[in-house]
Amino acid sequence: MRVGKWDAIGKLRGSPLRKTVLLALKDKKLTPLELQKATDIKFSHISTKLTGLCSDGLVELLTSKKIRKGKIYGITNKGRVALTKI
Repeated sequence: MRVGKWDAIGKLRGSPLRKTVLLALKDKKLTPLELQKATDIKFSHISTKLTGLCSDGLVELLTSKKIRKGKIYGITNKGRVALTKI
C-alpha cells in the first residue's frame, strides 16, 4: 500500500534512521551491507527501514526479489521530493 506524500514526510521526520537511510541513497544505489557500512546503523535496522521506505514508495528494489544477497536499492522520485520537504 502506498502512503500519501505528507504521511511519508511525517514518517521521515519522526524516524532519524529512515531519514539517514534515505539520505545515504540520495546519490548512490546501495546494497543493505553497503548502507550499513555507510551509515553505521545495525544491519537488522537497515532491513526494517528499507522495507518501510519501499512500502512508502520512497525507495525501490532495483534487483530481482529472488536474489537473497546483494539486493540493490535506489531512491525514487517521490523519495527525492520527500527529502526536499524535511
